Amino acid sequence: MSTIDDREIDRLAWTLERSGIAGHEDEIERVVERAGPEGASPVLVGVLGDRNEPECARIRAFGLVAMQLHVSPLAA
Repeated sequence: MSTIDDREIDRLAWTLERSGIAGHEDEIERVVERAGPEGASPVLVGVLGDRNEPECARIRAFGLVAMQLHVSPLAA
């Protein structure tokens, strides 16, 4: 699975806002795979990647993780 870039994360944010997480687990997993090594909060990454967490919590975690990736000094 390839790493997700910032542009794809932005598109995913709009998609999640419109239609929720259902059907987008592959993209979420790509965000989770990128977020850990780039220093995003492990708690937020855990919530985002846990399919048993409520959708509203996962979407909130996605927003915060996406923000952390955009300001990360490791982000390319």
